[in-house]
Order: sequence, then C-alpha cells, then structure tokens
Amino acid sequence: APANGRPARIEGFRLQTDLSRLNLQALAQALPSVQALGLLEGLQGSLAVEIEQWALDPKGLAEFVATIQLAKGRLALAKSARAFEDVTLEGVAKAGRLELKRFSTTAGSGTLTAAGIIDHLGTRPHAELQVTAEGIVLQEVLPRVGTEDPQLQGRLSLSFQGTAQGLTAAALSQTLTGAGRLQLSEAKVVNLNVLQEVFRRLSILPGLVERLQARLPESSQPKLTARDTVFEPIALSVTAKDGALHFQELRLTTDSFAMTGAGSVGFDGTLVSHPLLRIEPALSAAIIRSVEELQALTNTAGELEFPVVLQ
Repeated sequence: APANGRPARIEGFRLQTDLSRLNLQALAQALPSVQALGLLEGLQGSLAVEIEQWALDPKGLAEFVATIQLAKGRLALAKSARAFEDVTLEGVAKAGRLELKRFSTTAGSGTLTAAGIIDHLGTRPHAELQVTAEGIVLQEVLPRVGTEDPQLQGRLSLSFQGTAQGLTAAALSQTLTGAGRLQLSEAKVVNLNVLQEVFRRLSILPGLVERLQARLPESSQPKLTARDTVFEPIALSVTAKDGALHFQELRLTTDSFAMTGAGSVGFDGTLVSHPLLRIEPALSAAIIRSVEELQALTNTAGELEFPVVLQ
C-alpha cells in the first residue's frame, strides 16, 4: 500500500492458469492477432506469470519485472495438418522489453525452437529473432490437400536469424529481414511429374507428351510416366525482405533433370521463380530420337534445355 508518499507496489505476485479455460472468442475480440492465427480449437497449456516487483505509478513500468512460463501447451492451426504439441515458453518482461529465453514445440515428428528479444513494446516494437527447425516433415505441418492434388513432401531443417517490426503476424512478415539456410531431405512432389508437365506446356509442339509416350523406348518410359517427382537433397541459403524469402542458388536435381536459378516464396504462399531446366544427356538423346524437332533445344553438352517459370 502507499506509504510516506511512495506509490503502492506489487511484489512476489504469481498467477497460474489453465489456458483451456480461456474464452477463445473473447480473446480473439480483444486481440485480433489471435484470430489471425486461425485456431481450430482452444489453446491448451499451463501458463504461469510471476511479477517480481511493480510500482503502481506512471513511472512504474520502468521497474516492472515479470517472468512468464508456459508448459504442456498445444496449438492447433487451420493452416497446419497437425497440432503443435509440447509447447514450452520461458520469457522475462521488463520495462517495455520482452526477452524470449526459449520457445520450443514438436511439429509432427520434428522440433521447432526460437529465442529473441522484443524491445519498445509500448511504442514501436522491434524484434530480434533466432529460429531453428530440425527434422520437420512437411506433410505433417502443411495444409492438407486432396488425395490427387500435387504436394511438396520432405523433411525440413533450417536455421534463421533476423529482425522485424510490430507484434501481429502480418506486420512481422512484412518487415522481417534476415538470413538463414535450409535443407530438405526425402524431397518429392507427389501427384506431379515435373518432366511430363514441362513437355505438356511446350506449345511449339502440340501433343508432344502423347508423341513421346508412343515413341520413347521402354527403358525411358518411366521417366515420363512416373506419378511423382523425387528430388535429391536440397540445400540453399535464403534471405528475408519485403514479405518474402528470396533464394539465389536454387538447384533441384532428379535422376533425369536439374533445375537451377533464383526466386522467392512470399509469406502469403506466392512462389515466383524462373529456373533453367536441363535434361541429362542420355535421356535427352532418347527423346530427340523419338521427336527430332527437339534437337534445336539442345545445348553444347547434348542436354535438352528449357527456361521454366514456376508459380
């Protein structure tokens, strides 16, 4: 209580709550960023907030110190095929600054961890973030698609460090700048034969795929008729700016072709890339023997070569 002209103070205050008891609808109305997450169900987890000291006067925030802990959390999002389990968080709030000492969660059979600092919470929030992902299976976290629709699959690992402004997901994604590196193993696109799709879109030779399927030797047919496209492990550096991740060293390699080039992936899901596709010489020779008009598209190494637009 106030005494001798000094303001009231709160010391040693502790609040513990079960997040499953929260009214999610009321929370979303109070915090629009919560609604933007696209929660499929209520939050879960044990949240503890402990205030070490807080002077209740206009200058009190200068002395405000609180610790925040979340354990056994669960977060189910509409944009993810599976819920994020075992969510843990440890943070310290102090004088308009939030230090995220550790955030971790299991994403399917993989793990995601993060740490960072958010300064100037009451004015213009500025975040410094470090994110690490290990062994995340894409088909366990990406939105579900139809059984016949194309989908990228694989096991993703990444490390990223950057800065951003704001607190909402929209503000953070648009102002994020930084750099990192990602690796994708066991990579494939199911329900899409990339090579077949490239030939199908060669408008200079209508019906090319049908001609190739009729004329290619039996040993080469699986390259053009396989249901999926399987890639060798992918590793590349990325930079973040202007609401997208940009890459300069893209190399997608299969047993029959390679695509190399640059491009970007927006945080809204937009992909733009203009790589060059080269088909390995032996398969190129078999294709040219089947359709001689394609000879004009070979390079000096005897590879069929096409500029490709990925969208």
